[in-house]
Amino acid sequence: MEKYDAIIVDEGQDFKESWYLCLEEMVKKEGYFYIFADRRQNLFGNGLDALKDFQMSRHKLTINLRNTERINEWASPFLKDVRLRYRLYGGPSVEYHSWDSPEKERKLIEKTITQLVSQGMSIQRITILSPHRKEKSSLKDVKKIGAWPLVDFKESNTYGIKFSTIRSYKGLESDVIFLIGLKNDSPVCTPEDIYVGGTRARFLLKIFHHKNWSLSDTIDE
Repeated sequence: MEKYDAIIVDEGQDFKESWYLCLEEMVKKEGYFYIFADRRQNLFGNGLDALKDFQMSRHKLTINLRNTERINEWASPFLKDVRLRYRLYGGPSVEYHSWDSPEKERKLIEKTITQLVSQGMSIQRITILSPHRKEKSSLKDVKKIGAWPLVDFKESNTYGIKFSTIRSYKGLESDVIFLIGLKNDSPVCTPEDIYVGGTRARFLLKIFHHKNWSLSDTIDE
């Protein structure tokens, strides 16, 4: 087996214990093995139990380098015991759009994108994130939003507005995020899912939710 001087694991909360055992065996005796994890992004249920046998650092990452001040403030209730500092001051407030049917949500999404483009926003900077796959979202039969193609985010070189599930997009970022399809009593609308989805936005975050849904109720779950 090939040995390495150092191995660095990101998104450590997603790894299973057996995966770590394999990785440890690949580090040289005097090598370095670093793991970065965030329990608030534990979307797949692995938790941090797999890390219990590793020595933990006393240092925490407390500077938010991705999000604007406004998005950082929006995310703070999810963190509870942690107060993150930020480097991108100001920015537009997080915007909420309420809907009572998939058709209404679809129209709101199109209207909002049209407004952004009319103000000079490039559609290449916009990503739509849903808790659900496209075929189970309000955009299930949509190939174009307004005049612009709707494409899978994996088609990175294709012109259009990108679409992804929240969980598939974890670890990535976009200048503008439309977080759609939020509603009560959904196993994929957990606080962790919403936190991960919202914090993918660097500059603009727009949330589309069922009229009976509220962020405060979700966080208190």
